This record gives sequence, C-alpha cells and structure tokens, in this order.
Amino acid sequence: MGAVPVDLTAARAAVEVAAGQVADLVGSLPDPSSRVPGLDRTVGQTAAHLVAAARVYLGYATGQATPEATIDLAEGNLHRIAQVGDHGLGELAALLVAETQRLLEQTADLAPDHRVAFHGGTTLDLAAQTGILLGEYLIHGLDLARSGRRPWPIDPGHARLVIAGGTALLPRYLDPDAARGVRVGYDVRIRGGPRFGLRVTNGDATVESGPVGPVDCHISADPVAFLIVAYGRGSQWPPILRGKITAWGRKPWRAFGLTRLLVNP
Repeated sequence: MGAVPVDLTAARAAVEVAAGQVADLVGSLPDPSSRVPGLDRTVGQTAAHLVAAARVYLGYATGQATPEATIDLAEGNLHRIAQVGDHGLGELAALLVAETQRLLEQTADLAPDHRVAFHGGTTLDLAAQTGILLGEYLIHGLDLARSGRRPWPIDPGHARLVIAGGTALLPRYLDPDAARGVRVGYDVRIRGGPRFGLRVTNGDATVESGPVGPVDCHISADPVAFLIVAYGRGSQWPPILRGKITAWGRKPWRAFGLTRLLVNP
C-alpha cells in the first residue's frame, strides 16, 4: 500500500540535468516579458518560479520553511516570484543552476525516507519530493520551450521518476467535487515502470504501489505522454490514437475520466 518508491539517487541526478537544460533554454530566450502559452505568467516570471521552487523545496526538506496548508498555491507562487526579484534571463538561468546545486549539496546527507512537510498538510519522503521538483523543471521547461517554439524532449526515465513521486500526492489532489459519488479503481501501468493502483470512493482516494487487486480499468501508458496529459499540458486524445495510452478491463471507458478526478498540479 502507499506511494510508489522513488530512487533518490536517480532523481537527484535527473534534477541536476534538468536544471541545466532549463537554464540553457531560459538563457536562449529573447524576451522575459513574453507570455507563456497556457499560463498567466511571462517567461521571466516562469523562470523565477523555478528558482523559487529550488529554494523553497530546500527549505521544506530542512525544516527551514513552512509549506502552505492549501494546495491552491497561486498567491504563494506570486509572492515567491516577487522575492526572487527582477532579473534578466541570463541571470535567472545562472540562479537556477546555483540554487539547484545548493539544494543538492545541503540535502546530500539526508536519507531517501527523510520526512518532508509539503503543501496541503501532506507529508512525504525526500525521494518523492525530489521527483516532484523534477516535474516542476520538466513541465515548466516545456511551457518555456513552447513560448519560444523550441523543442523540449523529455527523457522517459525522468518522466517515470516524476510520476512515481507524484503518487505520494494523488490522494490530496483528488477533486472532491468531481469525485463525489464516484467509486472506481484504476490499475496504472507506466511502460518501463512504475505501476500503481488508484481507488476512488466517494471523495476519498487511496494509492497502492505495484500489482493491485481487482479494478474497473487498466491503463498502459507511455511515461512522457502520461506526464504531459496528467499535468494538463496536452489532450489525452492524440496519445490514445497513437497507442501511447491504452485501456482495458470491465470499464475501460473510465480511463477517459481519470484526469478529471484530479486537480491539475
């Protein structure tokens, strides 16, 4: 039972790589004031958000910062972006690499199961938090790449780490309105791993790692396609039509409604 375990060593290495990739992208973009598609932010604000994320995740991991009691982070994110300050894109790129390195150095001696307070009253382990930070870099890197019409290939192994880390948050990110009266069980098989079950029962959710018992719907998904759909950065229909997401079982149509049961992270 519980969240899928995350390989902390692999997640730390991926965070370092992803920070460098995002920094290279940020430094190459021409205009910090241009809008990012799908976000109510500019390129500069999005880059500053990632700098702030590295700082605050370090604070959470070391107990020096207190996360919000809510999962609605809009106001807190704006405050943290403002704290980073007004910098050019080259400076923000350098800050992102520096703050990520500081996080990795100051958490290097913490165990994978070191407990970390997180948003919405959730507590998770350091390995899961590291996977979730990786998701910030990959997804907002995609946002920034789209703003500049640049390619943004996502390593499937990195996507798997993010998905594994995200399972620690699934119960807290269940949309209570969408899940009211719903009773459904999913078996989600990310190609190449991980595999987890999600059970929703009238507004509550539980996660099971590994093979699960009887469910209504089995889903097999390419890790990158699943990540992009789960974070609301793309429609589920293109990957379904290309066979990157498939479903079967007693109620395979339930796959179409999985993301609607969750609040977009």
